[in-house]
Amino acid sequence: MGSFKRAYSEARGKAVKVVGSPAGCDSRLWRNIAECPTIQFGPGNLAQCHAVDEWLDLEALLTVYLDLCRTDIGLLSGLIQCS
Repeated sequence: MGSFKRAYSEARGKAVKVVGSPAGCDSRLWRNIAECPTIQFGPGNLAQCHAVDEWLDLEALLTVYLDLCRTDIGLLSGLIQCS
């Protein structure tokens, strides 16, 4: 969670808002049954999700890609040592 929060803050210039999801999601199974920490995160507005006229703003998608790439870099930087 720490790597994600830092990456989000770097990419967006603001702190991430951590809240419970108002919608059903399989992440609850990973957390509650498998005891695996999860983050439910993605582009768009929940009200548009899985609607008849569902759509996604390309800029929102690209911003999420940046957030996730920065998170990966943050996680991997502790595992990979460059000489």
